[in-house]
Amino acid sequence: MYEIVDRERSGGNRFGRYIVRFYTSCVGVKRLYLVSSFTSYIPGRFVMRRSGDICDAWTRLWEGYYPYFFVDSLFDVYEDDNPHKIEMNFLGKRIKASIADVGIERLKKSLEEGGLHPDYIEHVETDPVFLSRYIDKIVIRLRALKNEVRDVDVVAIDYEGGRRIYNMEKFFTDDYYDYFETYVNKDLARYIFILDLGNKKVFYGYKGFEDTRYIEPRKIFGYPRKTWWIGTIYYLIFPDSFYNADPNNDPPNKISPEIIPRPRGFLGGDLKGVIEKIDHLKKLGIEAIYMTPIHLSPSYHRYDVSDYFSIDPYLGDENDLKRLIEKAHLDDIKIIIDLVPHHASPCIKEMIEILREGKRSRFWRWFRFIIDDLDELDEETRELFREFILKRCKEVPEKLKEKKPFYETFLGTWHMIDWNHDEEEVINFFRAYVRYWLSLGIDGLRIDVAHGISDHSIENIFKELRTFGEDKMLILEIMNDITNYELGINSVSAMNYDLYNMSLRFFVNKEIDAYEYVKSLNKIYSKLPIYTANSLYNLLGSHDTPRIYTVINKDIRLLKIMYTLLFIIYGSPSIYYGDEIGMEGGGDPDNRRAMIWDEKLWNKEIYEHIKRLIKLRKKFETLRIGFTRLYPIDRDTLVIKRFLDEESIIGVFTRENIRRRYLVIKPSQIKIRYPEKRLVIDLREGYRVLRHRSSRPRYVEVLL
Repeated sequence: MYEIVDRERSGGNRFGRYIVRFYTSCVGVKRLYLVSSFTSYIPGRFVMRRSGDICDAWTRLWEGYYPYFFVDSLFDVYEDDNPHKIEMNFLGKRIKASIADVGIERLKKSLEEGGLHPDYIEHVETDPVFLSRYIDKIVIRLRALKNEVRDVDVVAIDYEGGRRIYNMEKFFTDDYYDYFETYVNKDLARYIFILDLGNKKVFYGYKGFEDTRYIEPRKIFGYPRKTWWIGTIYYLIFPDSFYNADPNNDPPNKISPEIIPRPRGFLGGDLKGVIEKIDHLKKLGIEAIYMTPIHLSPSYHRYDVSDYFSIDPYLGDENDLKRLIEKAHLDDIKIIIDLVPHHASPCIKEMIEILREGKRSRFWRWFRFIIDDLDELDEETRELFREFILKRCKEVPEKLKEKKPFYETFLGTWHMIDWNHDEEEVINFFRAYVRYWLSLGIDGLRIDVAHGISDHSIENIFKELRTFGEDKMLILEIMNDITNYELGINSVSAMNYDLYNMSLRFFVNKEIDAYEYVKSLNKIYSKLPIYTANSLYNLLGSHDTPRIYTVINKDIRLLKIMYTLLFIIYGSPSIYYGDEIGMEGGGDPDNRRAMIWDEKLWNKEIYEHIKRLIKLRKKFETLRIGFTRLYPIDRDTLVIKRFLDEESIIGVFTRENIRRRYLVIKPSQIKIRYPEKRLVIDLREGYRVLRHRSSRPRYVEVLL
């Protein structure tokens, strides 16, 4: 079951997100997890805390309908008594999930009854969604129930006592709320809102509706200066597949790169290969490299780490990493490596000690065991597991595969044992990891399966990382619903799979129209701090997705449209190695084929288009740090406008496959000042990028 306990409050009468308690009976169950969209349907983020026969978990949520259920250590699903249920897939099986109505039905009733609802006028200055520092500006947001507030002004006082009134733009309306935004160009000491209700104007201050006391923020989250990761251009490298520059460190049983589809196994790529091919990235215009794990591991993908403080010798050594960092930095390229704190290889030394000492080992509590001691294992399981360990966890014996692991794992695989992030020693272990690798000069980390570990643990990793400077960054892997995480507070960025999935639904599968596509994206951006929204790791491909060129059936026109959108919209565009040359591949592991270095086999049309996009993004700062607005034009067409001061960059995109198509729009549709009554845009290629100057002389020029 669930209950809405309260809402966040500021000043006593200003409300924010809902505080929700989920609970269920846990009689006879050792451990339960809360699973929902806000955990990406993976257990781990919320461990249910036991009180007698009841286990519960608390969280903050935006209003919405949330499917949820509870699972134990073996992924068995536990239903509660909530009568509202839906069927859904979970790890390949059909289950019934309960539905939590977090404020939606009450919102609907409030809209139906009309009038004014002050408790739905929301601004929480401690939440960077509503108040944030963005380079030389301070961004202020407020939202109110749809059509109840006509207009909003902000009276802002700076530290010198200067007073100025800013009008707030209503930049988005969803099914329930109007969203207002403005920005202040000076430091902000205190401020108050003036709400135009149509028949009167009222103040909205520290205590909320009709209060005249100014809001005085104690801390404003954000960044007062430009940071390299806002709007940067990433390149994702899967090291084993990239380039083999040193045959001396090759694995003994390499697979052939000619085998299609690619099987699991080592191709032999190494760090020297990345160093040798840095010039390719520099020529392309890449600004940051994100590498999947480089640590000692039994597998080619290295997500089952057996030593977090060494580099896999098949990839090289620390000197190779230092040379890579040095070479990349000379070319103004940042280096980010993958941290895997959710699970490890059972061959990690802490687990080996547990196998010798059992529960007496200090490391027993570092992992989550289903049994209470090793004595509970039958002899056959002991022997099979011992065989698995003796073979360095490379291959699970067939008979062991028939058994369930005696420890919690990532998705039920024997290869990956879960860390217990309830233990402070585990958190300290990963803080030590951060210190070790950051001291070598890397620029940031990406946390694998961040949706499966506690917010407390992520916060500690981020704090440790920031001891190395404000220029060190953290990306979270979140597969679903990024708005219900502490982005902008305990991290810098997240992988934007929400954008990826919605783009496929709109452009490729045509499951939604442009109105739904724009509304879905606006819902995300309106619930993120602007500095986070503009730092999101935007992707069309990764080591976890099929190759985008394969997904779209090698439709180059569509690929160019989608990449152009990726380089225009909020966030930091990324390129998965080989996507810039049109590499193909299905699901894992076929999406990890060997990089093609023979330029005669490259798709030069794709390559040159991506180079042009990178050049365009570097030329116009508006594309890197500008604000964003999205406008649906018709069912198949949308406009993305990036703007900063007097300049706007306008991207127009259609999914219609009609070669002779000119789009006519009014400047007012996309809120630009232009002397002509209409804009005629050539959309025969499916996209067009324009530049608009709002200062005189006003003009529009075609960039792409």
